[in-house]
Amino acid sequence: MACSVAQKNLGKQYLLNVLQSANINPGCTMTSQVSKMDYERKQDQLRKQNKDFKKKRKQLRNVRSSKDSRLESRDGTVYESGSTLSLDPEVINAASIQKAEIYQFEQQVPQFCFRKARRYQTFNPGFEYNFVIYDTETNCGGKKAELVELSAFCHGTGDSFTKFVLPQHDINIYVSNINKFHIASFGNERVLHRNGFALQTVSLPECLLSFANFLKSTSATIKNATSKPVKIFLIGHKANAFDTPLLIRSIAKCTKTEPKFKELDLLFVDSLVLIRHLLKENNQLLRKTDGSIPKENLRDIYKCLFQSEFDNSHQGLADVMALDKVLFQSKLGLTTEQIVNNSNTMILSTVQEDVQYLDKAHERLLTFNNRLYDDSDNSIIKKSLAKKLADSGLSFSDLRKLYSSTGPRGVAALLAIPPSTSKGKSPRGTKCCITLQKIINFLKTLT
Repeated sequence: MACSVAQKNLGKQYLLNVLQSANINPGCTMTSQVSKMDYERKQDQLRKQNKDFKKKRKQLRNVRSSKDSRLESRDGTVYESGSTLSLDPEVINAASIQKAEIYQFEQQVPQFCFRKARRYQTFNPGFEYNFVIYDTETNCGGKKAELVELSAFCHGTGDSFTKFVLPQHDINIYVSNINKFHIASFGNERVLHRNGFALQTVSLPECLLSFANFLKSTSATIKNATSKPVKIFLIGHKANAFDTPLLIRSIAKCTKTEPKFKELDLLFVDSLVLIRHLLKENNQLLRKTDGSIPKENLRDIYKCLFQSEFDNSHQGLADVMALDKVLFQSKLGLTTEQIVNNSNTMILSTVQEDVQYLDKAHERLLTFNNRLYDDSDNSIIKKSLAKKLADSGLSFSDLRKLYSSTGPRGVAALLAIPPSTSKGKSPRGTKCCITLQKIINFLKTLT
């Protein structure tokens, strides 16, 4: 203890003092070495007192803290005092399992799957682009949304399209407050209204067929004025997140309409991606009068460019006409090449593939609900981890069957070790032993 205190207060010099008090000559080599160590200690103290060093130390501490927070938000608690004492040996030894045994475990569950990288199209001067701006209104949000209104405007011909569809389910009250649609019942008859006026509706297949014919007729008109092949360019604001998947799901429901759309040379575009690109480039035209950056929604972008608001927001055709004005009649002066190359342009098959993957992953995610995860703080795993399992191709029943046939060893190995068919190093689930033990304990209660 005395040595520790002396070294802290005096540095290595205390060694020389001790030897001298014992009448031992330390010698020039030791004296030189002690002086060198004390010099390094002094320089280290000065370095740590530096403002830049303290700033960097704080940044690194924040990075470590945020990394731990991300892990805990995804996997749950990653450390508990004395946790290893209660862990199953199979969980601890999961990382040492041989590849041949892992392959056997993988044969008992669906093959590992992942979301494929989207293939974006680029501008081709050999094509003529038929720009069609479209928008949808629905009865609710999410994957259960049903089409209520489909509107479009062809920039090249000036033709417009609007159809209303009576959804099978009633309109969510919060959605109704935004788009002003509601359904009134007269006896056994349901009627779609907007702002108190009854609307003429068509069936979903009829709406989609009419839309396909509208796209075909506008392309034919444009083709008469050019010798180039025509591609239909479907543009929507925030379309990748909502409008495009909704349209794809609606087409999939009405199998007779799918061939009609496949005949068309369709490209799907999200104008939100284009706006974000312009904002990232610090485009000075996208600045409010006070110099601030507008929000990414269509209303704010329109107001920024034209110093006024457009009427009837969230009413299909009004939104469509506003977006057409932003893209083709504003001071942005966008060229066809800019729009095509900076809007994540995708062909129909790519969009269908992506939507199909997301829908299947969502179905698998629902199998974990109220089992391994729920909305409470006592959930066994976080929703993000359940989503990761679902995205990889696993459902809850797959984990349960795997536990029944292989026990804790199979579950721990499958979730903690990267799939043999994947080039990446990320596991299908998590490497956190505590989370793996919780999953195994829950599966054990079901056997």
